[in-house]
Amino acid sequence: MPREYNDDPEDRYMIEEEGEVTEISFIMSGEWAVAFDCFAKGDISNQLDPEDEEMLGTSDMSRRGILTTPSKNGYGYIGDYYVLSSKRSEFYYVALSRVQVYSLTKKFLFK
Repeated sequence: MPREYNDDPEDRYMIEEEGEVTEISFIMSGEWAVAFDCFAKGDISNQLDPEDEEMLGTSDMSRRGILTTPSKNGYGYIGDYYVLSSKRSEFYYVALSRVQVYSLTKKFLFK
Protein backbone atom coordinates (compact mmCIF):
# COMPACT_ATOMS: atom_id res chain seq x y z
CA MET A 1 0.00 0.00 0.00
CA PRO A 2 1.43 3.42 -0.87
CA ARG A 3 1.67 5.95 1.95
CA GLU A 4 2.81 9.53 2.23
CA TYR A 5 3.88 11.53 5.28
CA ASN A 6 4.33 15.29 5.31
CA ASP A 7 6.49 17.70 7.26
CA ASP A 8 3.76 19.04 9.53
CA PRO A 9 2.93 18.31 13.19
CA GLU A 10 -0.25 16.39 12.33
CA ASP A 11 1.31 14.02 9.78
CA ARG A 12 5.00 13.82 10.80
CA TYR A 13 5.00 10.61 12.87
CA MET A 14 5.34 7.45 10.78
CA ILE A 15 5.68 5.34 13.94
CA GLU A 16 5.04 6.62 17.48
CA GLU A 17 7.15 5.67 20.50
CA GLU A 18 5.44 2.95 22.57
CA GLY A 19 2.83 2.59 19.82
CA GLU A 20 1.74 -0.64 18.21
CA VAL A 21 3.44 -1.14 14.85
CA THR A 22 1.17 -2.74 12.25
CA GLU A 23 3.17 -2.18 9.05
CA ILE A 24 6.64 -2.61 7.61
CA SER A 25 7.36 0.54 5.61
CA PHE A 26 9.80 0.71 2.71
CA ILE A 27 10.86 4.34 2.30
CA MET A 28 11.24 5.39 -1.32
CA SER A 29 12.02 9.11 -0.99
CA GLY A 30 12.19 11.96 1.49
CA GLU A 31 14.11 13.04 4.56
CA TRP A 32 13.35 11.13 7.76
CA ALA A 33 14.89 10.40 11.15
CA VAL A 34 14.69 8.22 14.21
CA ALA A 35 13.75 10.24 17.29
CA PHE A 36 13.27 9.73 21.02
CA ASP A 37 11.59 11.45 23.94
CA CYS A 38 14.05 13.02 26.39
CA PHE A 39 11.23 13.61 28.93
CA ALA A 40 12.22 17.25 29.43
CA LYS A 41 9.51 19.70 30.39
CA GLY A 42 8.76 22.50 27.94
CA ASP A 43 10.79 23.64 24.96
CA ILE A 44 14.18 21.90 24.97
CA SER A 45 15.81 24.09 22.31
CA ASN A 46 17.33 26.41 24.94
CA GLN A 47 18.33 23.57 27.31
CA LEU A 48 20.87 21.84 25.03
CA ASP A 49 24.59 22.41 24.82
CA PRO A 50 25.68 24.05 21.53
CA GLU A 51 27.37 20.83 20.35
CA ASP A 52 24.09 18.93 20.74
CA GLU A 53 21.96 21.33 18.70
CA GLU A 54 22.05 19.00 15.68
CA MET A 55 19.76 16.73 17.71
CA LEU A 56 16.98 19.31 17.59
CA GLY A 57 14.28 18.39 15.15
CA THR A 58 11.54 20.80 14.21
CA SER A 59 10.06 23.36 16.60
CA ASP A 60 6.96 21.25 17.30
CA MET A 61 9.19 18.31 18.25
CA SER A 62 11.31 20.53 20.52
CA ARG A 63 8.20 21.67 22.37
CA ARG A 64 7.27 18.01 22.98
CA GLY A 65 10.80 17.16 24.22
CA ILE A 66 11.68 14.96 21.23
CA LEU A 67 15.28 14.78 19.97
CA THR A 68 16.40 13.28 16.65
CA THR A 69 19.33 11.27 15.42
CA PRO A 70 21.04 12.45 12.20
CA SER A 71 18.48 12.46 9.41
CA LYS A 72 18.48 10.06 6.49
CA ASN A 73 17.53 10.75 2.89
CA GLY A 74 15.88 8.32 0.54
CA TYR A 75 15.75 4.57 0.82
CA GLY A 76 15.31 2.63 4.02
CA TYR A 77 12.82 0.45 5.82
CA ILE A 78 11.25 0.65 9.25
CA GLY A 79 8.99 -1.47 11.40
CA ASP A 80 10.34 -4.90 10.45
CA TYR A 81 11.55 -5.90 13.92
CA TYR A 82 8.44 -4.61 15.65
CA VAL A 83 6.01 -6.33 13.27
CA LEU A 84 7.80 -9.68 13.08
CA SER A 85 8.33 -9.94 16.83
CA SER A 86 5.02 -8.31 17.88
CA LYS A 87 6.75 -5.57 19.89
CA ARG A 88 5.82 -1.96 20.53
CA SER A 89 8.02 0.73 19.04
CA GLU A 90 10.95 1.96 21.14
CA PHE A 91 11.40 5.16 19.10
CA TYR A 92 9.61 7.73 16.98
CA TYR A 93 10.16 7.56 13.23
CA VAL A 94 9.51 11.02 11.83
CA ALA A 95 9.18 12.69 8.43
CA LEU A 96 11.31 15.82 8.04
CA SER A 97 10.13 16.44 4.47
CA ARG A 98 7.53 14.77 2.26
CA VAL A 99 8.24 11.03 2.64
CA GLN A 100 6.80 8.44 0.27
CA VAL A 101 6.64 4.81 1.40
CA TYR A 102 5.17 1.46 0.44
CA SER A 103 3.87 -0.58 3.35
CA LEU A 104 3.15 -4.22 4.01
CA THR A 105 0.58 -4.74 6.74
CA LYS A 106 1.00 -7.27 9.52
CA LYS A 107 -2.29 -8.87 8.47
CA PHE A 108 -1.02 -9.34 4.91
CA LEU A 109 2.29 -10.82 6.09
CA PHE A 110 0.80 -13.39 8.45
CA LYS A 111 -2.11 -14.60 6.26
